[in-house]
Amino acid sequence: PLSPFLRAYSGLSLHLARQYDQAEAELKPLIAAQPEFFLPHAFLGLVYEQTGRLREAVEEFRIATRLDETPEALAQLGHACALAGERAEAHTILENLQKMSVSRYVSPYNIALIFAGLEDREQLEQASLGALLEARRVVRARRLEILVELALVRPSAVLHEQGLGVIGIGIDADRFERGQRG
Repeated sequence: PLSPFLRAYSGLSLHLARQYDQAEAELKPLIAAQPEFFLPHAFLGLVYEQTGRLREAVEEFRIATRLDETPEALAQLGHACALAGERAEAHTILENLQKMSVSRYVSPYNIALIFAGLEDREQLEQASLGALLEARRVVRARRLEILVELALVRPSAVLHEQGLGVIGIGIDADRFERGQRG
């Protein structure tokens, strides 16, 4: 038997494959067996939202948020509330996320998700731009980490990353640019 964590992600995988009935069939028994585990509630909320069962989606996201108040769970709840016509609740959740961002990390994507549900195009555009810039920064930072790790493994190489300058170990940058690794 799979662990509850793996079963929950199995349900999410079925949801992402648009196999909503199978996803629901995977998640409901897990919820029955472990009602205090937040992930299957959140993933079942996604299934319900995708299939237009918005009231049920809101309820599952509320349970998930009660069990583990992550910014992601709150954003999903805010999005579902907005889609279900509970705009005041969606705005309250949005305000709570913005307050939460003072003391803990909240991705701009989470903010954008609620604006998408509210169909606030101007705010959605701003939040989406913030999410895009953050993703770009994260990718650049990860690429730099990989370059440093590679430099540690192959100290005779010089690694050059566009826009980040040269990390030089053992060879000059001009020779590296010309493809001469020496």
